[in-house]
Amino acid sequence: ISCDFVCEEWKACNGRLQTQTCTNPCTGETITHTAKCSMILGRAVFTKTWDTAVAGEELIFNIDEYNLYRIKLFLLTDLKNIGLSVYPLTLDSVPEGNQLENIYLAFRVEKLNFLNEQMEKAGIFFKVPVQWLKENNLKAEDLQLYRFRDGWSSVETNIFRVTDTEVYYNAITQGFSYFAVAKGSSGDNAKTGNKEEKILPVRDSKEDFKAKTLAESRQTKKKSSLSGITGAMVVQPMKFKKSSITLLLMTMIITITIAGHFFLKRQKGKNISSMIEQEMERQKSLQEKIDSASMQQDKEQNIGF
Repeated sequence: ISCDFVCEEWKACNGRLQTQTCTNPCTGETITHTAKCSMILGRAVFTKTWDTAVAGEELIFNIDEYNLYRIKLFLLTDLKNIGLSVYPLTLDSVPEGNQLENIYLAFRVEKLNFLNEQMEKAGIFFKVPVQWLKENNLKAEDLQLYRFRDGWSSVETNIFRVTDTEVYYNAITQGFSYFAVAKGSSGDNAKTGNKEEKILPVRDSKEDFKAKTLAESRQTKKKSSLSGITGAMVVQPMKFKKSSITLLLMTMIITITIAGHFFLKRQKGKNISSMIEQEMERQKSLQEKIDSASMQQDKEQNIGF
């Protein structure tokens, strides 16, 4: 069983107003809608409710068989049992104000159990046939979403997809009321964006602006600190390189000096050894001569004996 609210037919006008009662089949809760008689086509044909809604969470209202095909709602506070109703309008029932040209679509969005002040933002998605644009000699960017608040004012509108048959738009609003898709003035043309559904950014509040400024300041200080560290790291290797070369040269000089000392000492030792060996050879030769003479003398003595 669907828990969406089921609405009765609008009651007869009472003065300039009509009322309508909607009931939730799951909870039995009832909601009464009130609207101006001139704005009603029969009943609220598109309604969506949520039992619970969390602040910042994306609430999606998909609408079938209507060119206003999706609404995305974001709240500032947690709420329960809220909803939205969309009322399509005929062109002759659009609120009077500054004149709009080439109106393609007009509708009213009504809030159920919450206020505009409890909204963060809402994205409104709609599509327009390419054939209709051609028939009215319009370009896709000529259209704009308008909201009625003591007169019509444009809502920033973005084109995010174009096909052979339809142009897809989205726009962002911070409140609900009457809306119309119409030709914009020279400064109100729709902007061409990426080929994806996206919610346009909401202007920063004072608190958000302060927080953003503080975060950017901290980020700048962090970058400056990192820049200083990086600079030190760049300079330091150069100093280290010079000191390494100096140390290497000193080590080489000391090594050569020590090696030379030992080399000379070794050479000197070799000269002494050579002299000793020569003296020993001379002594040996002399001893051999003495021994030879002694043996000769002994032989002579033996012969004489």
